[in-house]
Amino acid sequence: MKKLAIAGASVVLAAMPVVGVFAATETSFKDSITVTVEGGCTLEVSGGTAGDYSSADRTFSATIAAGTSEVLTGVEATSTAATAMEVTCNVPSPGQAWAITATADNSGTLVGTTSSSNVIPSGTATSGTTSSFAYSINNGSTWIAVPTTANAAITSGTTVAGTPTTFNPQYRVYVAPGQAPDTYTGGVTYTIGLSS
Repeated sequence: MKKLAIAGASVVLAAMPVVGVFAATETSFKDSITVTVEGGCTLEVSGGTAGDYSSADRTFSATIAAGTSEVLTGVEATSTAATAMEVTCNVPSPGQAWAITATADNSGTLVGTTSSSNVIPSGTATSGTTSSFAYSINNGSTWIAVPTTANAAITSGTTVAGTPTTFNPQYRVYVAPGQAPDTYTGGVTYTIGLSS
């Protein structure tokens, strides 16, 4: 009887798997990564950290007396003008054509915050009975009516890899003598792309 009991216990032990022994043949894996860099251009703060777009949006303001016009170069009552922007492209020389388009809020008008019926329309006048809202893409040498349609073509150039082109829009507002007192707001969004 004793011998049978011992033999039975040996059979049970033989049927149990040995701890730490695995049958798997794969012990690693590999991730393959493919990245395609597209040709293109960016708009960012001139002289800033490359690739930092967090401070690219700009603000302009002024208090303007009726019957006068003023050029807005930045925030009123500060000594710092709005920072110029740079067009930077990664397409190598001889390059490819790029273009910047502009889309203005409110179809190119400045709209009163007290009453939306108070507007300063797009235009280039600096006198007369109708107020106007104009901009210049080349630091005030030529004034153009702010675009009233979306994606208006405003400037273009040819890419030179690693060599940025400065782009610094400014604004001019003429307030006609009869313009209603109000705080008027608007905006212009600039977009750059490579020309096909």
